[in-house]
Amino acid sequence: MHTQNGTHYTWISMSKYPNANIAHDQHQQLHRGRSFRKRYRKKIGSRPISCANKDELIELRKWMKKNGFEKSCLEPAIFNETGRGLMTKKKILPGEIIISIPEQLLITTRTVLQSEIHDIVKSWTPKLSPQQAIAVFLIWEFTKGRQSHWFQYIAVLPMSFATPLYFKKAELSLLPVSVYSKAVKEIQKIKTAYNDIASFSKEHWKEFHDVFNFNNFRWAWYVINTRSVFFKGENSEYLSCDKNDIALAPFLDMLNHSSHANIQAGFNHTTHCYEIKTFDKYKPYEQVFISYGPHNNSHLFIEYGFITLGNPQDVYDFSYDDLEHLRDLFHVDLWEKKINILRENSLLQSLSISLEGLSWKLWTVLQTLAMDWNQLQKWNLILQDKVEGRNEMKVLAISFAKSLLQRAWSSHLEQEKKSHIISLADIQEEHMNLAMSLLEIQKKILSETIRIVNSINFDST
Repeated sequence: MHTQNGTHYTWISMSKYPNANIAHDQHQQLHRGRSFRKRYRKKIGSRPISCANKDELIELRKWMKKNGFEKSCLEPAIFNETGRGLMTKKKILPGEIIISIPEQLLITTRTVLQSEIHDIVKSWTPKLSPQQAIAVFLIWEFTKGRQSHWFQYIAVLPMSFATPLYFKKAELSLLPVSVYSKAVKEIQKIKTAYNDIASFSKEHWKEFHDVFNFNNFRWAWYVINTRSVFFKGENSEYLSCDKNDIALAPFLDMLNHSSHANIQAGFNHTTHCYEIKTFDKYKPYEQVFISYGPHNNSHLFIEYGFITLGNPQDVYDFSYDDLEHLRDLFHVDLWEKKINILRENSLLQSLSISLEGLSWKLWTVLQTLAMDWNQLQKWNLILQDKVEGRNEMKVLAISFAKSLLQRAWSSHLEQEKKSHIISLADIQEEHMNLAMSLLEIQKKILSETIRIVNSINFDST
């Protein structure tokens, strides 16, 4: 809790629950093909085109005004690089609050538990997570059409996303191996959440079950996953113990991501509004951004369905399976003891490389695997460079690194070949472009790290 000019705020990061970067207008452009997009981008050049006069957006503003939303300097527009976003109609200076959404316009778990479906949600077994509860609420409100209080908001939401769950099997197979494995885990998590809802509703809420299917659940899940903000709500005895910290915020969720944006976002307990303050300067008609936080492109793709070029957070991840391959290839001794040391020190996750080479954690793991019995007894000292005569161990660790990289490089080349084998008729262009971009990013990281590692020379004598 912070105090500023007598006003009480709970400031929190927006990085966990950002908005979707690809909106409905952009989806229409993407699905019309590359030639159309080139003509379209040439037409609009670098200037944004306001879309504030679209019927559904006019209705949204009228509805929000009736519910306490004050006029904003931000206006929906189509941008060359990001599709739909928000531009400012006036100069913005650092420290300004750029948008303020009244509490009554936020969709939270409280909204759900005070709605007409509160009894059935409270009786759900097993208890719904906050995200499941809001997903059920969204689907129920969607089926009500114009009878829903939230119709004007639902009408401007994108109807599909470019996240892995919208990829066909052939499209998923094009992804880099490390991204593919994470995508599969995410897909399975969401399918489990769907099955829990389907099972209970079939027995206890037939009216909902009759309209409930995987497609509308997938849509609702990703509306929340890609567009919600971090909003600390009260924990409820009727929901699972998952953190109750999400809210949907109409209009605000049209803001797009930039890794360079400098903002604070949070709920103002004095004005009872969710507010965003920027510390950047903007000229009239420039796009206004928020930052989701320091996420690499694999994370951005899996969670939100987009990537950013030149992302400084990009890495290539190795898995425990890769380490076991080293064990078998080099006949690494004292394996269990070494793995136990690494596990006790939380060093078996996030084993990565970047354009700067091996991460400290990966290099530490490789050195540990290269140690003999005597060196393991001085594990901490050796890692701190406080023991001499370690060059032979470092030479072996570099051999491990080269083997890891060569195996990853071969795997990457196999993935590239798939793009020439799979029929383009089975692939959406947008999905192909995302997969190819992720492959290119990982190829660049692998290539640069191979160069760096090959340039290292330890005297083993």
